[in-house]
Amino acid sequence: MFNWNALRRASHSIGMPLVVCAGFFLIGCQRTNPDCRNEVDVSTVQVNLKIQRLEQEMFQLKSKEAIRAFLKNYPEFNQRFLKNNRAVNDSMVVLALEQMTSNLFLDTLYKDVQKVYTDNEITQLEKELADAFRHIKYYYPSFKIPKVYTAITGLGSFFGNDLYVSQDMIVISLDFFLGKQARYRPPDMPQYIWRRYQKSYIVPTIALYISGAYNKTDMKDETILAEMIYYGKAYEFVKAAIPCVPDSVVLGYTQEQMQNLNDAKNKKFIWAHFVEKKLLYGNSKVIKGYTEERPYVAEMGPKVPGKIGCWLGWQIIQRYRKNTNNSSLQDLMSNDKAAEIFKISAYRGD
Repeated sequence: MFNWNALRRASHSIGMPLVVCAGFFLIGCQRTNPDCRNEVDVSTVQVNLKIQRLEQEMFQLKSKEAIRAFLKNYPEFNQRFLKNNRAVNDSMVVLALEQMTSNLFLDTLYKDVQKVYTDNEITQLEKELADAFRHIKYYYPSFKIPKVYTAITGLGSFFGNDLYVSQDMIVISLDFFLGKQARYRPPDMPQYIWRRYQKSYIVPTIALYISGAYNKTDMKDETILAEMIYYGKAYEFVKAAIPCVPDSVVLGYTQEQMQNLNDAKNKKFIWAHFVEKKLLYGNSKVIKGYTEERPYVAEMGPKVPGKIGCWLGWQIIQRYRKNTNNSSLQDLMSNDKAAEIFKISAYRGD
């Protein structure tokens, strides 16, 4: 399962199974939309993207021979997603696929996926993802468009996970993203995480993980400040890739939580807590509660949502860019000096 906090500073590659978060966003947004920032002209950036619906192919497989042919046709999917980086021989993968596609529960889940993810919905997802890729390529011309597949994993019970993102392949497990009408969900998943498993979360989550390839950090700096800055840069990358995505989506917060955070008194309260507790230069491996996924930060009260340190890091990043005359995204992402960024930002909870 995915959560924003799966994006750790220790991971610079973008080839790992993930966990979720976000809200709804619009492509081709109007300039009157207050959520729109970092808008650039990407009309000349060429992106060719076609989502391949492997779940439809998977549920047409009726024999071991057909399954083996399918695996041969999609070697990256077979080797990296189905095996999930584990040492599993082909016979076990074939058996798992055979059991999955003949399972009555999975047949019902498959029908639910097809009902929610019609061809029109996949086309829309394709457009949104292509637009995000177009923006990324605008900033980073060497960015190569990965293959994108959809699949079903039995909510991870047979293989794989909700999302897989690498430099050359993305796999979206659609059964995880059925939204509020979903009849099934992974056991023991907290409601505050499950509410974010909706199709509108998919593209921002993918952009967040792609950001890891460009987000430079000093691994010797183990302060909470460095981790906050890292996340702040990652969120700013998402906003550049999807200019009209609401901040609530980027952070995975509810509208009520965002309203509380945008209140000037609450901003000062959060900042005062970090200063008074001398948290900024504390060790992030020791003090984890401010950047990890939680329903709320117990040390600060029930109205302060989890990952508040990540939110604070983004506030610092936005102030830094303002104080550097909107320095380029490339310069921001390549700057690994957290203390310098913080100093230039002059952020003090205002």
